[in-house]
Amino acid sequence: SRVLQELRDSGVLIFERNGEYRLSSLTAQEPDLAAAIRTQTQALVHVRIGQSYFRMQLLRRWQFQCPLTGICEPALLRASHIVPWRACATEAERINPDNGLILSALWDAAFDDGLISFAADGSAIAYPRLGQAAKATLMSGRTPVLSQLTPGNLQRLEVHRAYCATGEWPVRPA
Repeated sequence: SRVLQELRDSGVLIFERNGEYRLSSLTAQEPDLAAAIRTQTQALVHVRIGQSYFRMQLLRRWQFQCPLTGICEPALLRASHIVPWRACATEAERINPDNGLILSALWDAAFDDGLISFAADGSAIAYPRLGQAAKATLMSGRTPVLSQLTPGNLQRLEVHRAYCATGEWPVRPA
């Protein structure tokens, strides 16, 4: 009942006088109501204000390429937070370039999930949850090294390594 009300309020459904619903003309041409409900939804999206600034600062700092792979295709580069957006103590920390790395999509996914991190010398650390095939692909017989880490990066990477080891983000003072 609540879902039908939400679909009506959003314009997906029209309530007929005989107590039945029909799809609005704004809805995709689905064969029936059940199909339209399965394929469409309306979502409230939280937009990260400052994310584009953060990304541009990181791209410039890392010369528009992943320092591990050399990949420079923008669609494959991620502005990766060392301490994630949700765990940052302040708004300023969320867009601080010292809290970020530019990584290719594969490295970013592994880093974001705590499967890998980086030591103080910039060398990659694989954690036990990283499978052997993924480890072999990421490491490719060598240990990639992040160069040009700032003191701010190093401080946050220490926090990231603690997360990788425990699975919990430490509480950081504001």
